[in-house]
Amino acid sequence: IGIHILMDRHDVVIENMDISHWGSANSEGWQLGTDSAIYYSRPGNVRFVFQRNTIHHPNYDCNNWSELNQGDTHPMGANAIASYNTGGNHVIRYNWCYSDKDHYFMDILGGSENYEPEGYPGRDSDINGNLLSECWDDAIEADGGGLNGRIWGNYITETFCGVSLATVHYGPIY
Repeated sequence: IGIHILMDRHDVVIENMDISHWGSANSEGWQLGTDSAIYYSRPGNVRFVFQRNTIHHPNYDCNNWSELNQGDTHPMGANAIASYNTGGNHVIRYNWCYSDKDHYFMDILGGSENYEPEGYPGRDSDINGNLLSECWDDAIEADGGGLNGRIWGNYITETFCGVSLATVHYGPIY
């Protein structure tokens, strides 16, 4: 993990960072599925802003949909920004997340399990103006909660799915 926010924190701003070459390989040589350039996971983590960062080239590749990784063909590998079970009210804007054909992301922006009520990126959050490319699954995996989530104006290329909104629990999501 590049930047790991461990404890319950609030009003955190990470901006103008260049984050690259992070993470470890699993026993099969793929990037660990828990690796992210920026990772935060606590209900007390609220009001984060990630803006104008360049996040690129994790250390190892992610498997594609036809390659086995730990006995499964679902992509497992790095995210650029990932969170689980946070308090929400986050802004993820104007970031450039990219890689190359040998270091694809699993999801670029994502985290929470597809059916979790909290969801990614958390309630009352915005994802806008990002340039996102090179991932085997979702550029933005906003699955789960969807409580007052807003996603707009992102440029997405070289991904399996642009924006995933699987199982929105609450809504509305725009």
